[in-house]
Amino acid sequence: PMEADDVARPDRLKHQIVFMQSQPDVGLCGGDMVKLQNGRRYRIRYPRGHEAIRVTTLFHAAFSHPAVMMRRQVLIDHHLFYREDIKSLEDFELWSRLVEKVRTENLPVVLLDYRCHAAQMSGDYSREIRAIMFEVFRRSLTPLIPDLTDQDLAVHLHVSLFHEELDETGL
Repeated sequence: PMEADDVARPDRLKHQIVFMQSQPDVGLCGGDMVKLQNGRRYRIRYPRGHEAIRVTTLFHAAFSHPAVMMRRQVLIDHHLFYREDIKSLEDFELWSRLVEKVRTENLPVVLLDYRCHAAQMSGDYSREIRAIMFEVFRRSLTPLIPDLTDQDLAVHLHVSLFHEELDETGL
């Protein structure tokens, strides 16, 4: 969800609505964001194209939660809802299921200015968050690797935790 100190770009909804109207088979649409942290600005570029998004989701979130637009009917038709038993990473968990059901896309434009500070959960890799990621990765990877072990998943989780590329150029 969008926090009180985050700022949606003035043309965010326009970009997304125009795109979603022109692409009726897309169920979820996101875009890039500018991360404001320690007095610096970084553009976070999310993957483009559904297949790149599907692969990215095998490792980490392929969307910025506050910048996502979804079709309500797609969620209803595919019984895709946030799980009530998950209080952290509910967005990532939902998207890991959604990318297998519908086409998704990220627009090549900045939709959001996202402020980071020490109190945010995004840098917290607690036991609960690791357990959720482990579950999501097991569900996503087992069809691809039927003999997947817990040790394989532990290595995958370790590789996946530190993924973000920060780009100070091209804001």
